Amino acid sequence: MALLKGLTSFNQLCSELLYHQSYRRFCHIKSISKIPQPNTLSVFRSEIGSESFGLINDLLPGKFFSMIPLPPVAVAVPDSTDLEASCSGHGKKMFLPKKM
Repeated sequence: MALLKGLTSFNQLCSELLYHQSYRRFCHIKSISKIPQPNTLSVFRSEIGSESFGLINDLLPGKFFSMIPLPPVAVAVPDSTDLEASCSGHGKKMFLPKKM
């Protein structure tokens, strides 16, 4: 969940799980009382080691996106250099120097 949502800490992940029912459903957490504490997640990370945790983070997106196909994406950037600027009613003001 932290990887998919771009959350930066376990504290933030736990608070998101607390407030969003859809996140709890995604994680198969049935009740608010079952949300893990941030220190529980930290202990899990320390138990499996940072290298294993990194491998999990590398494998999850591939598994996730192999089950859910991504739609093709096209990006268009318009070039407006040939268009005239709309200046009606906003003409330049002439500033005359003040006489001393």
